Amino acid sequence: MLLGAAFATGQTHFNPTPQVWASRVFHSLVVSFASFLVWFWLWRHYLASRRARSRS
Repeated sequence: MLLGAAFATGQTHFNPTPQVWASRVFHSLVVSFASFLVWFWLWRHYLASRRARSRS
């Protein structure tokens, strides 16, 4: 849907400046690593088997 809207409004140009690449690298590495840390912390603290036992 967003891709179609971008083509409809003519906003499909990509200008690869150093700032754009730095932002992409930051989001690819730092943000994804932080989300994995949060994901594994959640798995460690909220185990599905422990939650299932407490509800029965």
